[in-house]
This record gives sequence, C-alpha cells and structure tokens, in this order.
Amino acid sequence: MLSTEGGRYEGSATSAYSPNIVRPGKRAPGGRRAALKIALCVLVPPVGVLYIWRTGSFPLRGRMLATAMAFASMLVMFLPMIPKPRLNAAYPTPVTPPGATRAPESDAVTALSNIEQLLIAQEAAEAAKLQEGQTAPSEEAAQRAALEAENEAIYNTVVYSVQKGAKLFHTGPTCGNQVNKKQLTVREAIAAGLGACPDCNPPTPK
Repeated sequence: MLSTEGGRYEGSATSAYSPNIVRPGKRAPGGRRAALKIALCVLVPPVGVLYIWRTGSFPLRGRMLATAMAFASMLVMFLPMIPKPRLNAAYPTPVTPPGATRAPESDAVTALSNIEQLLIAQEAAEAAKLQEGQTAPSEEAAQRAALEAENEAIYNTVVYSVQKGAKLFHTGPTCGNQVNKKQLTVREAIAAGLGACPDCNPPTPK
C-alpha cells in the first residue's frame, strides 16, 4: 500500500484499515458469544460457570462477576423450592379468675371450733409428755431398787465349797462326785475370790 501526499492510502476501500480493526457499522463477533455465555450462566448456572472457567472466556474479574451472577441465579431458582416450616399459631385463651365468695357463718364457726379442738389436743399432748418425763425417773428408781433388793438376796444365799483349796462355789453340798462340806454365803464366796461353778450354776448377782 502506497500513501499519497495527503497521507491517505491508495488501493481498495478495505485496504485502508488494519485486519485487527473492525470496520464501522459491523459488530464484533465476540460480543454475541459473550452474551450467550452470560445467559448460560444465568439460566444454567453450573454449566455456564464451568464453561467460562474451563475456556477462560473472560478476564479474571469478568469470570468472578459471572460466577456471582450464577450464584444469585441459583438462589433465585432454589429458594422457592425450600419448604417453609409452618408454625401452629396458638392464641392465648383468657381465663377469668373465679370471684371470691364469702364463707357462710356456719363454716366460720366450725373452723373456729376445730382450731379450739386442735389447741386443746396439743395442750393435752404436751401435758402427757411432761407427765411422762416426771414419771420416768420414778420408774427407773423403782427398777434400780428392785435390782438392788434382788442382788442383796443373792448375796445372802448359802452356797457350798470344799474345805481346802476351793476355787469354785456350788449350789448344793454335792456337785457330781465332789462333796462340798463348807457352807458360806455368796458374798463371802465372792470376797474369798471363788468363782461360780459352771456345772451347777449357783446364783450370782447381776
């Protein structure tokens, strides 16, 4: 191509432009494809996102923007399909408290008499406890006196033992084959250090 003095190119009309520059009035062939890819991302988000990332159709920012659009489209598609929980609306039912009614006079008199009976029964129980507390020491003293009298009678009971070298005292003058000739009281036998025979089991104080 040769240029003239005015700076214009000679030759055909199409030779005045570079092959990489689109002539005015014509649309870039990639614009329609980009629109189709974006529509694919919106209508079929997974397929469109996979396609633009595999082919590298747009720059990084464009792919990220298309991915965000696809995600928003998926939300719009699937949100209506999610079942919403239904809450049973329970409305409170007003409850009116029953009005306080005055007790009849007969019931009031009965309640007062019951209270008086309870007080009388409580006083009687306290008096019985006090009386038991007073009589308990006297009963213990009587039991102790009876035990001492029984032991005194046992101490004065006559028992038997051998004349010499006695270690045990016996109930009777004979215990098995042994002859016991010595007579003494239980008090004397205990004072002498003699023990009760386990065979004849003479009386011993408690």
